Amino acid sequence: MARVMIIDGNNLIHSDRNHLFGPASSGFDTLRKGVISVCERVKHVLCERLVVVFDGRMANRDAAAMSELVEVIFAAPDLTADTVIERMVASYENPSETLVVTSDRAVERNVLATGGQVVSCEDFLDEAALAMQRIEGNIAKASKTIPRPTLGDFFP
Repeated sequence: MARVMIIDGNNLIHSDRNHLFGPASSGFDTLRKGVISVCERVKHVLCERLVVVFDGRMANRDAAAMSELVEVIFAAPDLTADTVIERMVASYENPSETLVVTSDRAVERNVLATGGQVVSCEDFLDEAALAMQRIEGNIAKASKTIPRPTLGDFFP
């Protein structure tokens, strides 16, 4: 489990071939919300702290108010999400405890050069889908093991 996971949000959206975040025809804001929702569901399985960095900004939305479990950052107009991610990793005392999710080769090289770890968006999507299946399976299994009350429980 990574201590800190930083996700290149736009890169992840463009890598989502199975529409995990919503239909491709959805607006970009809807897809961003989908990314955040999936990250909230799998965070506790994958890392201690999860940060999603997006380029641009979300219409009528405060990034800090988007999630209590996932830190959401929108790059300033004069920066790219790539630059924000690279600077974040470089600023950490132990970059080796940081896992960056991106399929951008330049970001990958820069993160690895500072001692961070990288996983492709495709690998993250596969792992997130598996984690969600395990979580849903555990919930279904737990709900089956809880005995349901019968009428005899109330009227002996």
